[in-house]
Amino acid sequence: MISNISFENINNKKVVDYYKNLESRLGYTFLTWDTKHFGYYPSKRGNISERKAQVLMIELLAKKLQLKKKDLVLDAGCGRGTTTCYLAQKYGCKLIGIDIVPFEIDISIKKAQEQRLENKTNFYLRDYSDTKFPDNYFNKIFTLETLVHSFNLHKTLGEFYRILKPGGRLVLFEYSRAYSHEFSEWENKMIGIINEGSAMTSFNNMYHDTFSNYIKEAGFAVLSDSDITAYMEPSLERFYRYAKIPYSIIKLLHLQHFFINTTAGVEFYKLIKKRLVKYRVFIAEKI
Repeated sequence: MISNISFENINNKKVVDYYKNLESRLGYTFLTWDTKHFGYYPSKRGNISERKAQVLMIELLAKKLQLKKKDLVLDAGCGRGTTTCYLAQKYGCKLIGIDIVPFEIDISIKKAQEQRLENKTNFYLRDYSDTKFPDNYFNKIFTLETLVHSFNLHKTLGEFYRILKPGGRLVLFEYSRAYSHEFSEWENKMIGIINEGSAMTSFNNMYHDTFSNYIKEAGFAVLSDSDITAYMEPSLERFYRYAKIPYSIIKLLHLQHFFINTTAGVEFYKLIKKRLVKYRVFIAEKI
């Protein structure tokens, strides 16, 4: 019998493989400039650049975190370290970034060195479900579109609770979804392909009306739950425009499994437009 730990290791390998594949490497390098989150558009229209919108999303995160210079903050699923370094540079707090993708941790360390942030940042190759940090260690913890990759949502949130100080703040910028019966047969097929191909294991359980229950069950008090879908939709619209022509060929040849990001650029956008998928911000406190 294969153990739960083995399944978790398999899931983590799928996450690493997703970010290592050529489509992901090229996309995250040249289309999102080492940033792995969508932008925030205050007007709900694409009247600013994507780069500016990405910065505004980080600024919104900082506001929700209520960052202070004395804070020790965990970026759980830090990717290439862009958000970690920005917050350290702008707000002067100490940040630790962790991720399970080795080459992205290497990029993060190099980025911090180039920006002379070695005294404000540390990066470790670690799983956010088993961080190895002491109990009650961080003042603030956040995820930015990465909790979907957790193999076990209960375990990950429980780990956040363990390492967060009493009264500490947890901020999650994540997706939620409708139930399967609300999707068409085609939509269910596409969301299945996207979930499998990008190893978004926990997204299957992040339902609109129950997501916050997971946070509460971990011991947190949920302070707020905001739907900001309309403010990030222009990002998806931009990527939809990039993806729709190549996707027409991919769809014709039934190659969606091999081009996950291009497929998501079209199919995920349609789900967002129908609010079958939403973009949420949860603020919670350890009590």
